[in-house]
Amino acid sequence: MTCEYCHTYPHIHGCPGERRKLPKEVYKCEYCGEPIREGQEFYHIYEEYYHCGCLKKGLDISDVLEMFGINKEEA
Repeated sequence: MTCEYCHTYPHIHGCPGERRKLPKEVYKCEYCGEPIREGQEFYHIYEEYYHCGCLKKGLDISDVLEMFGINKEEA
């Protein structure tokens, strides 16, 4: 029997009718709040975890420097 969405069997990847089991949640991203799952790359900074994409695109350099205790000053 073919799928009502993708009209194939088995389903085309990404089809809403495709049931797939998500990998196990390992950590939670401090930036976006979404789970970091088995098989995903992530950054571990002190006791916080970030998706690679969140750290690269979501945080600017001043945020990252502040994580390491480096603060901007004015003379």
